[in-house]
This record gives sequence, C-alpha cells and structure tokens, in this order.
Amino acid sequence: MKDYKSDQDAPHPTLNKEFRGLFFLLMGRFLFWICPPRVRRNRILLFRPERMGDYLVFTPLLRALRKEYPRHEIRVVISTELRAIARTTPGVDGFFIRDRERRYEFRSRLLDLLEIRRWGAGTAIYPSQNRETWVDEMAIWSGSRTRLGLEGKTLMTRSWILHLGQLSYNRLLRGRPRSEMENMDRVLEELGVRTRLEPRPHVEVSPANDARVLEMLREWNHHPSGKRWALMAPISRDTIRAWNREGFAQIIRQLHGQRGLATILVGAAEDAPELESIRDTCPDIPVHVCAGTLDFAELAAMARHSEVFIGVESGPLHIAVAAGIPSVCIMGGGLFGQFFPYGDRKRNRVAHKPLPCYDCEWKCIHETVRCLQEITTGRVWREVEIALEAR
Repeated sequence: MKDYKSDQDAPHPTLNKEFRGLFFLLMGRFLFWICPPRVRRNRILLFRPERMGDYLVFTPLLRALRKEYPRHEIRVVISTELRAIARTTPGVDGFFIRDRERRYEFRSRLLDLLEIRRWGAGTAIYPSQNRETWVDEMAIWSGSRTRLGLEGKTLMTRSWILHLGQLSYNRLLRGRPRSEMENMDRVLEELGVRTRLEPRPHVEVSPANDARVLEMLREWNHHPSGKRWALMAPISRDTIRAWNREGFAQIIRQLHGQRGLATILVGAAEDAPELESIRDTCPDIPVHVCAGTLDFAELAAMARHSEVFIGVESGPLHIAVAAGIPSVCIMGGGLFGQFFPYGDRKRNRVAHKPLPCYDCEWKCIHETVRCLQEITTGRVWREVEIALEAR
C-alpha cells in the first residue's frame, strides 16, 4: 500500500495526546456532576471546526436554526482557517475560533474549554459523523442541558476513545453512516424543528466582492454577461483525492474546442506552480490562473459568473454549488456520498469509478488510488455535458 498525503495518513493522535483527551473528557463529566455551569436556554452552540467544504455543507443547518429560533443567540466553534468564511455567514451571533494546530496543548485546551463553559449554552450540537475528541470535550464542558451528537466514525480517532467521547452527549443519533445533509435533517427532526433544510449551501457576496471580480473579468477581455468560461479547481490538499493533471488539461481543451469556453483555474497561493503547469500545456487556449488572489466571497462571486465548475472534492466545489451553477466533481470512493452529491442531481454531477473497496475512509489498499486514477477524461466529459444541458 502506497503512502499518501491526506488527513487520513495518520488520523490518530499519539496515545499521549489521546490520554490527555481522556483526562479532559472525564474532568468535564466530573465538573458537570458536581458544579454544573449556569446555562441560558436561549443560547445555541454548534461545532464545525474543520475545513471550508465541511463548513459550507453545514450552512443550511445554521439557516434552518436561525429561522426556527430568531431570538436565540447562536454561536459556532470554527478553526482559524475559517475566519474569512465566518464574515460571510449571516444569522450567526458570534464565533469561538480555535487553532487546530494547538488543540493538543494542555494550557490552550484548558482555556478554550473554560471559555466555552463560561458562555453557558443551553443546547450544544455537533452535527458531524467524523467526530474528534477535542470537540467532544467542548460539548461536555459546555454544560448544556441538551448535548446532541452523531454516533460517529473512527476516521479521526481510535474506536475506544470515540466511544468514550459519545458519553459527552445525552442525545446521540445512532445508525448507519449517512450523508451530511441527511444527518442535518436528523438533527432538526430530533430537536423538533419544523423548518426544513435548504437544498444547497449559502454564501453571502457583497457588491464590493462582485465589483472586484467583474473588473478582473474585464481585464481578461471577458464580458461579465457572457459566461463564456469554466471555473476549475484541480488541486486537492490531500494527494489521495487528486486526479491527474493531464486529465484536467484535456478537459480544458475540450471545453474550448467543443463549447468555446475559456478556463479560470483557482487554488491557494501554494498551488500556483501546479496551476501554471496545467495552463502551460494548453498554450493556444485562454486559461487564467487565480492562485490565492481571490478571497472566499470573491471566489463565490467568480463562480456566479461562470458557466460550469469542474474539480476535485474540495471547498471550491461547494462554493460552486452554493452559487447555483452546474458542477462536476471528480471523486473517489473513500467517503463517497457523505459530502457530495446533494441538491439538484442533474446539475451537480459526479465523475467516479465504483469499486468493491468503496467507503474505505481513504485507507487505500491499492498501489494507486484506482477509484480516482482510473477515471477517464471521457467519463468526466460526459458528466460535463450532462451538467451543461441541465442549466
């Protein structure tokens, strides 16, 4: 089995760190029994301290809770890398921002837990099945009278400590793993909320964000009303989720040759060399690279002005779905169906190759990630055409 760069390469913290987590879990339960904090029933605390895509998929739950509880104070625990997204989330009264890199430092962890305890939420909700111990700790330390969580997977921690973490919740939703959208529906049902989930994430784009994107398009000689370009995000932070670069270059050629579309390549600043290498393989085609030049809201504005999105399973995919444009995700089987597809299945397409080893939680047993690397450009292009026809 080949080693890959992934969140799941070494998903389990060292035993020392996990015993530290066990200490805080037990301490939280002890404090809850002997000295429960003062809580306020009109405060709701939610935990979503993961990545951009995870947070975006979670936004329909936020909007449903805000609609159901307009006078409640709602706060969300997020990671530092989601600061920019936080500014575009309407209906949230505040955030607890946590540094994931410091989540196993004793002093930092204790201060974070005490802050959560002092706030005194009446309800605490962790709506993810990829549970982490440090978030389970925050749930029990919150002192909330209603602590709602999902049974969870062993993706991010060992099974024994995952089961201990489940003791942090007095309302635990059990059952087979489902998609994130289905899980959020279960959360609303458990809370007795009548409001239903919206079918796609929500991204707030200001007129200033839109104006900057339109100016960029004009500089590239693209008329904003024409929508004659595709948005493409070919880079994954986890190499195990990556498709081949030549495949993306071939799709760029087909977009231009068969549909007359230019391509805008987007990614982080560190992705610039790879994005430029894809562009350089298509010298006679208009391809523009945006590597770290767009913030979160501007990327959403760029998506709104695009004809179609094509890319791997990542944050820009969910931004494109939120923007309402046809989207094609080139996706493997590690967590197939958990985060995508959702919404309009005719417009939101998946290019994939089903194999018996699907749902491996990215613990690949092959020398190459066959479920991704054996996806042909022909298969991807068929999905692109279906998505475009569904506009």
